[in-house]
Amino acid sequence: MRWKLSTVLTRSRSFSSMPVTRAVFFDVGGTLLHLDHDFILSCLADRGLVRDRAAFAAADRRGRVAMKTILQSSEPGDDAARWRAYAEAMLRHLGCEGEDAIAVRKRIGEHNKAGRLWAHAEPGTLATLDQLKRAGYIVGIVSNSDGRVHQFLEYAGLAGSLDFVVDSGAVGIEKPDRRIFDIACERAGVDPSEVVHVGDLYEIDIVGARSAGIEGVLIDPSDLHTGEDCTRIRAIPDMIPLLQQRVVP
Repeated sequence: MRWKLSTVLTRSRSFSSMPVTRAVFFDVGGTLLHLDHDFILSCLADRGLVRDRAAFAAADRRGRVAMKTILQSSEPGDDAARWRAYAEAMLRHLGCEGEDAIAVRKRIGEHNKAGRLWAHAEPGTLATLDQLKRAGYIVGIVSNSDGRVHQFLEYAGLAGSLDFVVDSGAVGIEKPDRRIFDIACERAGVDPSEVVHVGDLYEIDIVGARSAGIEGVLIDPSDLHTGEDCTRIRAIPDMIPLLQQRVVP
């Protein structure tokens, strides 16, 4: 069941009391784009492990819990290490271990190398980006990636709805370092107080955005972050009513 907007807003400072928003920044992996779950399920099936999308969704949640545990530890590592931990926990929950896990991880790696792993956009994502553009917002990307995030967005059909992309692999700075957000603000030509950043990892997206003076919104469809002091949404289209609480530029 969808949250009511009023429920979401009680978890953060009211948007209506904040400066006018001129730009919206988005994370990519886990926010705008998601893993090609059908491909992963086919890899499992080829090993005799037949699973459905509900099983994958449960495994995805388990992987995110593993990632969150690392982020909250004394050694949070880098983005690549965290996603490896995610993949291991996700496959384990799907009953894929030992030689099966080695074979499936290899195929997933090849799919990623081909730029096809991060290929799934949830329904309403493209329409929301287009609606934000029509409303006059500057729409940009701030993503921890390997320099190919624009390629992923092109493949998924989202690149044409964006004004710019800041990829950590291209600029040499990863979130939560505030400098990657500073670069994005410079490209957008806006002050940090005029930006909302949307991402799926509290310790990376929300903490990083706040360090740069940017308001953060956490996309949290699985309710993993119910105790966090930030605005949460379940899906990208929820950004439209949320932003309507502010004055449109």
